[in-house]
Formats: sequence, C-alpha cells, structure tokens
Amino acid sequence: MPVRGLTSRSSAGQIVDALITRHPNHLSPKIVKRSQLNKLVTKMIDKLTSSAMRERGGITAAPPPIKSAQPAAGFDGDTNLNKLSHEEIVKAKGVMNETFVENQVKPGDAAFQYDKRVEFKQPAAASEWDDDLEVDSDLDSDDFDPDDLVF
Repeated sequence: MPVRGLTSRSSAGQIVDALITRHPNHLSPKIVKRSQLNKLVTKMIDKLTSSAMRERGGITAAPPPIKSAQPAAGFDGDTNLNKLSHEEIVKAKGVMNETFVENQVKPGDAAFQYDKRVEFKQPAAASEWDDDLEVDSDLDSDDFDPDDLVF
C-alpha cells in the first residue's frame, strides 16, 4: 500500500503526522507509539533513498570488496609512527585515511548495517602488552584522602 507524499526527500515527522491524521482509528497513540511509526517511516525513506541512488548509479548492487592497506614507500602496518619524521607521518596518515575512506560504509550504502555487532575470537598468540601493569609502590590505598583533592 503506497504512502501518500512519501519520497526520498520526505520528512519522517511530517509523514507520521499525515498518517495519524488520515488513520486515527488505527494509528492513535493508544494503539501505536509515535516512535514506532517514526522508525518505520524512516526505514521507508532510507529504502527509497538507496533505491534512488542505485538508479542513478550511486550504489552498486553488491558492496565493493574491502581493500587491504597498500603500504606506501617505507610504511607498513607494523611501522612505529613515533620514530618517523613529520613528513613520513603525514604520508602514513594519508595512506591510512585513503584506506579508511575506501572501506567506509555510510547510511544509504547497500552494505550499511545499523548497530552492527561482531564477536571476536580469542587471539591465537599471547599478547602481553598490557599484562605488566606498573604500580607505584610508594602509594598505598590507605594514604588516599579525597578531601586532599584541590579543584
């Protein structure tokens, strides 16, 4: 069933108001929450927007494959950026930014998924970078007095 006045440039709030006005017996606040209608209309507008972009050639049917970072001259993912010169850091950050933009998935893209959650596997190799916590032995928790804090 078509929704009157719904386009890819429609305002979700205005469409919801029009629907409630047109169908008060079915869409009264006692029956359907306004937030539910707003979410539904927003999804419909997003679908129209992505369809319109696809027709104009803005979105391909399948998402592009994610490209791995292409190492620049003298730069790979294991390079310690703290030891590079300013020019080398700028070049490395440029490469990282290009890779990020290529792999970025925005609302309206075919591969976009809101609130994506991913389960990560346990690491195959031990990573001890945070196991050795340095604790200052001069400080005891008994010596701490919150009243000594100055703000």
